[in-house]
Amino acid sequence: MQNISSGGYTFTLTGGEEDFNVSLSLKQSATGIIRLNMKLQSDEPRTPGTMELTWKLPVIDVFASWHPGFYRNKRLRVDWENGFRSKATSSAPVCVLYGFQGNNKMTFAFSDALNPVELKAGIHEETSNFLCSVKLFQDQSSPIQSYEATLHIDTRDIPYEESLADVQRWWSTMPGYEPSPVPDTAKLPMYATWYSFHQQLSAEAVERQCEMAKALGCEAVIVDDGWQTADNARGYAYCGDWDVFEGKIHDMRAHVDRVHEIGMKFLLWYSV
Repeated sequence: MQNISSGGYTFTLTGGEEDFNVSLSLKQSATGIIRLNMKLQSDEPRTPGTMELTWKLPVIDVFASWHPGFYRNKRLRVDWENGFRSKATSSAPVCVLYGFQGNNKMTFAFSDALNPVELKAGIHEETSNFLCSVKLFQDQSSPIQSYEATLHIDTRDIPYEESLADVQRWWSTMPGYEPSPVPDTAKLPMYATWYSFHQQLSAEAVERQCEMAKALGCEAVIVDDGWQTADNARGYAYCGDWDVFEGKIHDMRAHVDRVHEIGMKFLLWYSV
């Protein structure tokens, strides 16, 4: 176990010390942003066990919480509930606790947005504190010799959307996290087949719609769900490698060519 304190918060890291040399360091800006850096180092590759970084926040003027997977449910959680998980293909490691006026009380984010991590902010009723945590290496992983990550904590009294925007900017400075370039076509009107066809589409029908959409100013089409299956139940466990269902699009190459002749770019929808 290791403890380190800054800005009135004490951070505790448990686990990992039996296999790795673990070090923690803190930086706090004049504006109130805390960055806690953790480093793991071993003399040989080892499979890490579960590690957890924890700290507390008093339940004062906290009205709701948010993270990318909350959808419409922004209620406050309790400490015995599960946290939310983030990885490269699902959600993102950031959580916000905010006040009634939408003011940020605490935004915390983790630099590792690729590997599975679990974040949590739950009320411990006996002490009226949020127990906040970031849990690492719960899933089986390959042996590693080193690992480094940073916890970002923002307690500035600003609109919480601004603290989230700063997290996005912070992530975008990291190698490999730079925002992808946006093609010019993506900034122009686009036709999506879902709203006309749902899963019941055909190459001929899509091409007719493209002709009309192009005349109205659309520069691209996204062929949505249905091109890969005859099923209309919207299930995806059986999709495998997402092969074209020839009962709807007999010749994908020819279909794409015809859309290009109309003057539109062509995209296919996938469920990740």
